[in-house]
Amino acid sequence: MQRKAILVAIAITLASALGFGQANVIFENPAAQQTVIVSSGDYVNLQFRGYLNQLQLNKSYVTAVSDSSLFLSSSDKSLPAGSFEIRGSDLTGFRRMPAIQPFIKPLGSLAATLGMFFVLESNSKFSAGEQILYTSLAGVAVNLLLDLLFPENIAHYVADGWRVRISR
Repeated sequence: MQRKAILVAIAITLASALGFGQANVIFENPAAQQTVIVSSGDYVNLQFRGYLNQLQLNKSYVTAVSDSSLFLSSSDKSLPAGSFEIRGSDLTGFRRMPAIQPFIKPLGSLAATLGMFFVLESNSKFSAGEQILYTSLAGVAVNLLLDLLFPENIAHYVADGWRVRISR
């Protein structure tokens, strides 16, 4: 009897570790034959109908998915700390982004700016004003390049044929 209980506990532990039973938000566009699956831990930019039916945008990590809602980590200072809930029926647009995106843009820009500064500082041909100008231009150029490589705007809208469903 004890052996059976241990085997059941191991099976439940393995199933939860492998993600069985984990709810996902599935965005489907049947006309374009595209599917995007969002699960807990993914970084997303969502457009949804908020209080009084106004459109809101939120870029954050999905902390959990229930039978009818997503829970997002709250980075907005006006919201309580922790996570907040968005019903699946309120979603009007989305973009799934790489989980490292919030870190890559500022770190890439900072690295390019500092790198350019140290390269120009080691070369005595440039005056201090030129060093500041070229360093600033390098930072802006890398920032624009990262914006092209890692867009954050809403890419898909429910009005364009995308459907939202939550599955286990």
